[in-house]
Amino acid sequence: MILQIHPQAENELRSAARWYEKRRTGLGFEFLATVDAGMARIESNPRSFPRLETWRGDGDVRRLVLPRFPYVIVFELADEIINVWSVGHSSRKPGYWKSRRRR
Repeated sequence: MILQIHPQAENELRSAARWYEKRRTGLGFEFLATVDAGMARIESNPRSFPRLETWRGDGDVRRLVLPRFPYVIVFELADEIINVWSVGHSSRKPGYWKSRRRR
């Protein structure tokens, strides 16, 4: 499967990494390493992750809760493509990323 990250999800990721790096040198890189490991897990076995409980639309939308950091990766399986719609803080309003599906 091919993993595609939405540009806004990429921006969320960079912004969070900068925020963590400002808090403590090296923490931003630790965050990025955690996200990279999560993305690798998604890519290798995407159906092993639970479906997003709040999702009521069409499509196979799932989530990965990151260890150590309060972030959730929301992704959708579509044929041979994994679309990553968000890398968002767990306290964000659920579904804020939905409009990204309309590329």
